[in-house]
Amino acid sequence: MARPKTPDKKRSNGDGGVWELEAGRWRWEVVLGYVTKPDGTRSRKSKSGTAKNETEAKKALTLARADKERGMLATPDRITVAEWLEKWLVTRGARIRRNTHLSYEHIIKKHLAPNLGTKRLQALKPVDLHVMYETLATHGLTAKTLRNIHGVLYGALSDAMKLELIYRNVADITRPEAPPQDNNIKASQSWTASEAAQFLNVARGDSLYALFYLLLSLGLRRGEVCGLRWANIDLERRSIRIDEALVCEAGKLAISAPKTKRSRRVLRLPSDSLEV
Repeated sequence: MARPKTPDKKRSNGDGGVWELEAGRWRWEVVLGYVTKPDGTRSRKSKSGTAKNETEAKKALTLARADKERGMLATPDRITVAEWLEKWLVTRGARIRRNTHLSYEHIIKKHLAPNLGTKRLQALKPVDLHVMYETLATHGLTAKTLRNIHGVLYGALSDAMKLELIYRNVADITRPEAPPQDNNIKASQSWTASEAAQFLNVARGDSLYALFYLLLSLGLRRGEVCGLRWANIDLERRSIRIDEALVCEAGKLAISAPKTKRSRRVLRLPSDSLEV
């Protein structure tokens, strides 16, 4: 009886090879990577298969190596969705605003971890997302909230793909459907010019009248107008500079950068706004 051959030395180079089995068939194997265990030892992870002869085994090995290079084969790992989301949020923390971080954290703890947390990251399927979105929709979550939840999950899975923890982003396949609208609920609409003028007329005697006027006349965000300082306003040049905003972070007020880079801007003050 033939003894099993060791992996083909010319083709392995530490990333797999082909060898003959006792039954006359051939096995191929491509090494995907190594996972470090809690005790410090490393476990090799690989993908393998069998073929009827050496030529077919080497052909399968070549295809598997090509898939590995294209990122189509991810290193197996026992990490759960909850564990990955926790690690992902830590790495994202330094690159996003504090309020955004808190929003992501809330979505993960409130919705993603309870519904998907125990599932293995690599075993996550489109149907898992579909069931979660259907469940959340029945609990009364709005379409916007569902989109926010999907956005966080999509971002986390996209980064997992870049690190080759998974080979596809299931959030790119399954998206939340908009919950049915209640016909008794009137869709929110912006004020008409007449309604805005009526509001300002009533608010004229209020101490925040200037704030209300700037909000409506310049289309500022609430945080932007609340974060304005006199140093940001040039009455002679009739301009107003938006470069910071007042935000609420974990129940406390704080000065922060505007929401986006494009939010940093200089606006022309119309004559009526200048007068106010």
